[in-house]
Amino acid sequence: MKKVRAAACAAVFVAIVTGILLIPTPLRVQGTLVLTTAQPEEIYAEVPGKLETLNVKDGDYVKAGTVLATLSNPEKQIEYQQLLEQQEGHYVKAVWFGHYSDADSRAQKAAHFLAQHQLEEPLAKISEQIGKLTLVAARDGQVIGVPHRSTIGQYLKPGKPLFEIGDPHKLEAHLLLDQSDIDLINSRDEVNKPTAWMKIYGTSETTWKSYVGLVARRNQDEIPPELTTEGGGEIAAKPDKETGQSKPLTAVYEVIIPIDNPDLLLQPGLRGFAKIDAGHSTLAWWLWRMISKTFHFSL
Repeated sequence: MKKVRAAACAAVFVAIVTGILLIPTPLRVQGTLVLTTAQPEEIYAEVPGKLETLNVKDGDYVKAGTVLATLSNPEKQIEYQQLLEQQEGHYVKAVWFGHYSDADSRAQKAAHFLAQHQLEEPLAKISEQIGKLTLVAARDGQVIGVPHRSTIGQYLKPGKPLFEIGDPHKLEAHLLLDQSDIDLINSRDEVNKPTAWMKIYGTSETTWKSYVGLVARRNQDEIPPELTTEGGGEIAAKPDKETGQSKPLTAVYEVIIPIDNPDLLLQPGLRGFAKIDAGHSTLAWWLWRMISKTFHFSL
């Protein structure tokens, strides 16, 4: 009789545990985030040159047309002056040959006028390049990422943005997730975007609610240092030997969450933590997924 009761109790216990493990539970994907301005205008040094002046500080508000920085390129100035002298020389010669009516003088006049005209395009091109040595804001907004003043005097090459200008009232939370987490988010309805809840360090009493605005289709080759384990984030990375940029050790994908900031309580560069709604799943599946991620099993 005791064996029958023990078997019955064991069966009831197994049924209860099985029932608990099969209960649908909310599934949340989580990760460390960093705030940036939404779709900022990137300011590049389009023409190589030495940085002469920095007219703004990080966080300054500027109007469209504000001169942000100036560069110098003596080689371009010399090239422009040489072409200008050549053009003026052709004009003087054309005028001089114009005083004569013989066929040879008329041909020389036409040739010099043609040469003068042909120099207009390269002159305009170099003039445009010289104009780009003055970096101007194309929109109103807040300047972010201004280099340290110690960079004044350094020679800059085109490519990497010098700084950015964005609307401080419109921010974005950027976080990086691995492939398994991205698959959970992408399986959601494209119309009803997954809900996201965020805590920003320093404002822990407030939970910011938004939605997933964009999920990158390609894995990230380089990641912000703030999101690496060395910078306080969760992504294992190592510096690239050539560029010095942080490269993730595994495939990670960027997720962007828009945030309205009407009262300017948040600032670009702040970090925090986000949880994203990934639907529901059983407790058993959730436990297996947590174990498999911890020990790198294959689902």
